[in-house]
Amino acid sequence: MNKKFKVLAFAMSMAFVAPSVAMAADSKIDTKIKKLDKKITKLEDDYDTLNGIYQNVRAQSKAYTTKKGKLVFDEKAVKDKLFKIAIKLDEYVENTTPSMEQAMLGAYFVNGAKGQGYTIRPQSEEDLYNYLKGYFVMKDGKDKAKYEKLLKQYVKAIANSVVLPDLEDTVASTYDEVQDQKLKLEAAKAQRKDLLKQKKKLTDLEKAVSRAKITLEAGKKLIALAPEKIAGVRAELDKLMAEQEKLIKAGEKILNKNK
Repeated sequence: MNKKFKVLAFAMSMAFVAPSVAMAADSKIDTKIKKLDKKITKLEDDYDTLNGIYQNVRAQSKAYTTKKGKLVFDEKAVKDKLFKIAIKLDEYVENTTPSMEQAMLGAYFVNGAKGQGYTIRPQSEEDLYNYLKGYFVMKDGKDKAKYEKLLKQYVKAIANSVVLPDLEDTVASTYDEVQDQKLKLEAAKAQRKDLLKQKKKLTDLEKAVSRAKITLEAGKKLIALAPEKIAGVRAELDKLMAEQEKLIKAGEKILNKNK
């Protein structure tokens, strides 16, 4: 190793044993990250709440989401199910045809009804079921357990055919709210990730400035303590020190903006 490199190496070795410059306290980015963390926590809570509401509404509807995320309402499936159950029930009922009664019974279910010896409260499946038990007459020879099971399914299908289409707007609006909240949450997390990258760059810059200050002080000490020894590499040392001063000035300008 020639003399020039030995002197420069000595200057650098002094830099590592010199006192370290203290790291700065919380910067503007740290403050932004803390505020963003609070925002993300609230967004997550809001998202979980909205999504819970959405899932509850979805559980009562026949709506479904495609693989592409599109919300589809399957009202036809509800009506088809009612028709299939009613056709089966036709085989068990003696005095009327359930498949022909569903429209009237749907009106009873929505608006309620009163007659001789019966009361159907609006949207009461229990009342409608009790009414039909008295109104329908089971055919002789039919299985009573199967008949009662079909009757319950029939009442549920009538209720669904009336209630589920009304849920469409609720499901759609809740779905939109959930998606909007999800986008806000993802944007906030992306912003936090970007701030962490910026913080790392500033931390690296702060360390570089600290090292530059140490190197600069080491160079000054060499000039003061051993001017003869570094005479041959003074130009290189002066250039190194000038570079450190330039780095310190530019680095501190950036760091001060973020304090």
